[in-house]
Amino acid sequence: MESQKQQETDFISPTGALSFSEFIASLEQTLVDYCRVDLLEGRLIFVADDGEVYSDTLDIKSDIAEKFDDGGVRQAILDNQLDRLSFKDFVSALMSSGVVSYTIHLSGNKVIYFGKNGDCCYENLKLKPGGARRPALGTSAVQ
Repeated sequence: MESQKQQETDFISPTGALSFSEFIASLEQTLVDYCRVDLLEGRLIFVADDGEVYSDTLDIKSDIAEKFDDGGVRQAILDNQLDRLSFKDFVSALMSSGVVSYTIHLSGNKVIYFGKNGDCCYENLKLKPGGARRPALGTSAVQ
């Protein structure tokens, strides 16, 4: 029997037509506080506010560039913020720019994109009004 939290996180796994901003909005409506997207393995790992962990598969196949392209990542982020890309196209653009994983931190309003050699790029999330979340356990609300 699935727990209520598992049922609430089932619908948030992204599909090709979903935009990244719609994916973030769906995360805001659940008990998910943190999400890690592993592009090497094609896995999504969701961590609920209470620390429970759930995972799902990400069915996007694309080659990951060897070299991290900071400009390419930033362009993908900009195109994504302007809703020019579907979730699938956004992830494909990230992979073409050398991103191997990224983490979405809803309490911290931040996304961090990682390359193979420790390169990273930060994005500050602009949550919708009323979408601000309380800090996760063990974090501070101090800005």
